[in-house]
Amino acid sequence: MRLSVSLYFFARKIRSFIKELLVKKQNFKIIGGKLVNLDCLPKKNPRILSFGVGMDLDFEYELIKKNNAEIIAWDPTDAAENYLKSKALGISYFKKAIGKINEKRYVYDNPNENGDYMASFFEYSEGSSSNKKVEVVAFDDVVNQYSPDYIKMDIEGAEYEIIESLSELEVPQISIEFHHDKMNKTIFDTIICIQRMIELGYVPFDYGAWCGRERGLKKYVSLWRDGNVELLFVRKDLSEIH
Repeated sequence: MRLSVSLYFFARKIRSFIKELLVKKQNFKIIGGKLVNLDCLPKKNPRILSFGVGMDLDFEYELIKKNNAEIIAWDPTDAAENYLKSKALGISYFKKAIGKINEKRYVYDNPNENGDYMASFFEYSEGSSSNKKVEVVAFDDVVNQYSPDYIKMDIEGAEYEIIESLSELEVPQISIEFHHDKMNKTIFDTIICIQRMIELGYVPFDYGAWCGRERGLKKYVSLWRDGNVELLFVRKDLSEIH
């Protein structure tokens, strides 16, 4: 009970902190549905790691078109593989999952309500249609190998184990979608991960403040009620906020 109360008050502190940041002018832009700090992104040839592609490449398309970005993507699902093949955009793609260590692991495919998008989870979830064993590559190994300018992370619950295992991180900015409706997680697990990212030297920015009204996205952290929260983390030494 005491832990829950402490987390509740910490959540209020986090929200207050983010609200304070939002009143300051920042050079942010929504690109393909993702929040980007343009001051921290090279104008030409940025290297983007996209963890969890699914069937949505709007973000990657726009960065290729505007910045000639190098896109390297990971997604273990058949749907993502088929979608990328149909687009033939020159994106480097690995049909592998991202986790905290290199291993073989079962993932569970889940179609969305339209049946046309397959998301993968490391644990069985209600509605799972199949399971298969896939290769998982360690987040640290990938980051160290590619030294990205930006990471997009939408990996359906695996983000928790990755963030919890981090001892350091030097990526300029990383967009993370937290899924506290999956893998027996709660909003408190998300709050703990936000705190961990702050300890690692990052400042969190709220998607909802930039695109909520424009796109009607009420699911973001502005409300903190839905099953997922999406935040952009920018290294404090690169941000105007100190």
